[in-house]
Amino acid sequence: MFNAINRLASSSGARQVLPCVYVGIDLSSGRLAYINAGGMPPLLMAGPRRLVTLDQTSLVLGVDREYVYEPTQIDLPTAFRVVCHTDGLTEAANAAGQPFGTERLHDMLLEPEAFASAPEILTVIGTAWATHLAAAQAADDTTILVVGCG
Repeated sequence: MFNAINRLASSSGARQVLPCVYVGIDLSSGRLAYINAGGMPPLLMAGPRRLVTLDQTSLVLGVDREYVYEPTQIDLPTAFRVVCHTDGLTEAANAAGQPFGTERLHDMLLEPEAFASAPEILTVIGTAWATHLAAAQAADDTTILVVGCG
């Protein structure tokens, strides 16, 4: 899929690059596959206070027609959460110009009580992000996806 999209984007003549992340979870085999083509790295919560940044990076889509994208695969623990987000989350600046930041997100996910259900994690992140922005307007769109098992 990534290779086909890359060939199409590279051949369009629009000189448009497409940052994109793919995450596939196979619960029957207990494996996760991912490709990061210029997006924010997915975060794997492997248990309370266990956070892994899935930081394999590939070339952004649309740059090189011949580039070949290969997924990285990892084994999943029995209980896990995967947090995916766009840069609109971590780059969102408050009225003082301070970004929400990757470090803040990581610190939140490393709290002992953070290994909760996917909806609870999403609520905690969303509330912290909205509190950080306060009266400021986000300059970019923000997407957050949390999935989990166990």
